[in-house]
Amino acid sequence: MNEYIVKVSVIKTKERKVFKYTVVQKANSILEAEKLVKEKMIKKEGTGCVYIKEVLKK
Repeated sequence: MNEYIVKVSVIKTKERKVFKYTVVQKANSILEAEKLVKEKMIKKEGTGCVYIKEVLKK
């Protein structure tokens, strides 16, 4: 397993703000890391407006 740094933007329409996060995720591939972070952020923020900006290998 590798560690990936994922940069995420979350748009909250009610507050009309964009929140930016940097998350470190363990995964087997870049696509898996992207998928896991997107699911995690949707559960945390309660919104579907989650955009993955970039994924870097740590």
